[in-house]
Amino acid sequence: MTIVDRFGALFDQDGLLIDTEWVYCEATIELMKEFGVAMSEGEYYDLAGMDGEGQFGVLIPRYDLDKQGVTWQQLAEIREPIVEEMFATKTLPLMPYALEALDFFNERQIPYGICSNGALPALLIKAERTGILDHVSEEHITSLDDIPGLPGKPQPHIYLRAMEKIGITRGVIFEDTAPGALAGVRAGLQCFGVPNKHTQNQKFPDVVVVCENLEEAVHKSMDYR
Repeated sequence: MTIVDRFGALFDQDGLLIDTEWVYCEATIELMKEFGVAMSEGEYYDLAGMDGEGQFGVLIPRYDLDKQGVTWQQLAEIREPIVEEMFATKTLPLMPYALEALDFFNERQIPYGICSNGALPALLIKAERTGILDHVSEEHITSLDDIPGLPGKPQPHIYLRAMEKIGITRGVIFEDTAPGALAGVRAGLQCFGVPNKHTQNQKFPDVVVVCENLEEAVHKSMDYR
C-alpha cells in the first residue's frame, strides 16, 4: 500500500491563539485554596502546557494532598466547570496574528487544525466567542476527548490523533509552552515555540525553533514544508 506524504500544521489554542492561560491560573489558585493551599501564579505558570493529570500530579504530593485521599481526577473535575464558566463570561482576547496564522495555511490549501489539552466543550466555547470557528473546521479541533484513557501533553498521543484527523503524515506545530512543544517533538513533528509573558522562562527542547511571535514562526515554518 502506498502512503501519501501530506504536510500540515497544528496549533495549540490557549496562550498561543487566545489569551486564556490566566483563566486556568485563576481557577487553579482558587481551587487549591479550598484545600488549604496558597499557590502562587508563578507555580501555576511553571506547569502551564501540561494536562490536568500532569499539573495536579505535581501539586498533590507537593502539598501532601495525597494524604487526604485527593486525586488528580477529583481536582480536574472540580476545575473544569469553573474554567468553562469563565470562558463563557470573561473577555477572551485573541493573541497577535492568531486569525492571520490560520488563514495563512487555508489560503495555501495546507491542512491545518487546533490541538489542545482542554476538553472539547471548553475549546468550542473559546473558539466560537473569539471567531476562531470561522477560520477552522470544528472537525479539525482535537481535544483530550479524542484520546480517552490516554495522557495529554507532554505525551504525544493528542498530536498523533490530530494528525489523523486532518489527514497528514508530517508537519509543523506551534506551541507557547515547553510541555506542548515536547508533545509535538515526541510525535515526530517540527515544533515552533512562541512563548508568551507567562511561559517565557520555560525551557523548550533544543530541537524547537523558538520565535519572537507567531507571525515569524508561521513564515519560518514554510522552510520545513
